[in-house]
Amino acid sequence: MDHDQARAVALSEFAGRGESPDEWEIVGPREETVVDLDGTVPCLVFDFMPRPEFDQGGRRFKLSIAVDPNTGEADMLR
Repeated sequence: MDHDQARAVALSEFAGRGESPDEWEIVGPREETVVDLDGTVPCLVFDFMPRPEFDQGGRRFKLSIAVDPNTGEADMLR
């Protein structure tokens, strides 16, 4: 899976959680090792940061989605 395909998977996962991708700026991917119940998995991680015009109360936070480039599985990092 290339970076463009992984980005599409991350966007789909993000939107599936009820968020509007239009209100968020997407940064990435970056390669990162993610720990899950089965051990560690090398993933492509995309960070979603609120656009300033939609940022509530001036807080800066991000939500991150990890995509396994081998399986296409995606999940939000906690």
